[in-house]
Amino acid sequence: MDDHSNPGYDMNGNSADTSGAVLPPLHTHTVHWADKPLTLSSSPGSGSDGSGTASASGSGSGSSSSFSDGASRGEAPSGGGPPAPLDWETYKDTIKDLYMGQNLNLNQVVERMRSYDFHATPRMYKAQFARWGWSKYNCKRMRRDISSGKAVEKSVGKSCHRVKRQRAVKMVKGKGSSALSKSSRASTVSGSTATSSTTIMTTTLPIIRRQSGQQQYQQQQQEQQQQQQFQLSISSYQIAHANDASRYVQAILSDIRGHVYNFFSRKPEWQQSPGTGLISAYNYSFYDSFRIALDSFLKNEHFNGGEILRQAFVEAEEAIQSDYSSTFYFFFIDLPDLFAHYGRHDIFVILLQHINRLTAVSLRDKIVGAGFASLHALAKTNPAFLRYYISAASGLWCDLLKELRGPSDRSTLLARRNHIRHARCANHVRVKALCGDYDNLLAQVKTRWGPSHTATRHLEDVILLTQLNYGYYMDDFVERNERLIEDVGRKYQLASSATTSPVTPVSIESSSNAGDGKFETLPLEAWDIIDRNIRSNCYHRLSCYYSHYGGVEKAVLCSRKAREGWKTNFWQLEVEAALVAAGRLFEAETLRRCRLEAQYFKKLPENDWAVAAAELDYYLNIRPSVLRHMESHAGGAWAPSLGYCNMPGRRPCITGN
Repeated sequence: MDDHSNPGYDMNGNSADTSGAVLPPLHTHTVHWADKPLTLSSSPGSGSDGSGTASASGSGSGSSSSFSDGASRGEAPSGGGPPAPLDWETYKDTIKDLYMGQNLNLNQVVERMRSYDFHATPRMYKAQFARWGWSKYNCKRMRRDISSGKAVEKSVGKSCHRVKRQRAVKMVKGKGSSALSKSSRASTVSGSTATSSTTIMTTTLPIIRRQSGQQQYQQQQQEQQQQQQFQLSISSYQIAHANDASRYVQAILSDIRGHVYNFFSRKPEWQQSPGTGLISAYNYSFYDSFRIALDSFLKNEHFNGGEILRQAFVEAEEAIQSDYSSTFYFFFIDLPDLFAHYGRHDIFVILLQHINRLTAVSLRDKIVGAGFASLHALAKTNPAFLRYYISAASGLWCDLLKELRGPSDRSTLLARRNHIRHARCANHVRVKALCGDYDNLLAQVKTRWGPSHTATRHLEDVILLTQLNYGYYMDDFVERNERLIEDVGRKYQLASSATTSPVTPVSIESSSNAGDGKFETLPLEAWDIIDRNIRSNCYHRLSCYYSHYGGVEKAVLCSRKAREGWKTNFWQLEVEAALVAAGRLFEAETLRRCRLEAQYFKKLPENDWAVAAAELDYYLNIRPSVLRHMESHAGGAWAPSLGYCNMPGRRPCITGN
């Protein structure tokens, strides 16, 4: 029998008798959809000759499903060839804005670009990014500037040295342990087998009753354990260990409590500083560096932001190694709030990982790194729980200071002021109670230093700033600002010019030559820089007040008066730079703390590009000089000697806020 006798299919493609037949030879198959578009027909007579048409009749269900699957993956090309390549250069600016500017991840970029009818896979994006020379800021081994794509030198600094990896400690298993594990496994298997066989074979009534009794006993035990868990007496800031996140939070809060008690026992200023002074527990020397770095990232100034962020990492390392007690509050409470406020959880995790390694390797003899390890684990595994942790940790800090320092202490009031910001609970009742306690503290400061002392004026400036930041204006808000402006200007009123004595500030009883009761005042350039700052702050607060209540003309007038005597609209930086140049470092750090709080609530004048350039120059050039000249035993920005315990012969400083 030859190969062509009794074939399995006739010439029309119909099935024939295949019993005892041999399969026909394979022939080459021609793909017709490339020459003619594919059309699906539901009736035999709806198509043409069948060369380029797939008909539902005469074809099995498998062929029909194959055609439908092929059509669902994409439309057939009508140009007679494969799909055209993607036009990357046309959408380059859009992709760069999404991936580099808005800092979206790759999957988000893929989804966003599909709305532009631009379909590419993540692998295609990665290959194209490599051709363009793009790389993220926090990418390892970065050698390019993300703004321009040019090659740059890698920054050299303390934080740039990678910590040597430590191998995980493995459990040493001996022969005895392996044999024991094998025997235990064998006994478990044999026990389970015996139990199953016993259950199957023994079906007597006593055994069934015994098993049901054991099950009831186990259920009762579980119910009792659940009731005991719900009946636990949980104090505030202590939570039940429902999951890993709550366990991490509880570990951090316990670490904070232990460290604060330790600081109080071994730090003299925590016990001996008066209630009107601040203890050295609020070191914000590098808070500003992190803030300006995050602002630079928002402005797409990634290179400058990266340099300032590297400097902030170095400052954090030096601060934690020099005085851990003064940076404790910053690391565990205010720094997480800063990154949560800007939404940069990725940088926060990198910083915690770096500090966690530093505490484990370099500082194991100085501090305990359990709190850092728990905070790093919490930020890495459950970032949504961070806001709850920040509120709980800030409230715990307030309670501890109230217990150790008293409810009306200056350090306690500062902690309460920050807690309103951390917990997002800025209601009028809380702010009113806080301002009332600050007024009581102001009365104590007036009794100790007098109403015309710089410490008194600065504290009143802080109270009015708190009302502005939280949008709570008391009834005497305008009168207090105007009175503070008059009090500051009195010390710069001149006596009669006919006198031969040198020109010096005198009391308010001085009069002019004309005898009209008016007083001559020194120009603003001759005022002390702190008094000029208080005057401008008062006018700025009045401008915000009148803008809030619709007094546009008064708001413009007060805003113009606030800028009198300054080179730029951002006079706070001029004040800090002048104080640093004069060697008044503690006062510069204290005023900077007030400025940071106002910037957090966006209560400062809007910065234009010139002001932003001046601010960047301040952080890159002036701030490093401040850190170099700062004494190692300063104890942070609010040392107890700031305005209260000045040494004889030294010029009195203002108080901390």
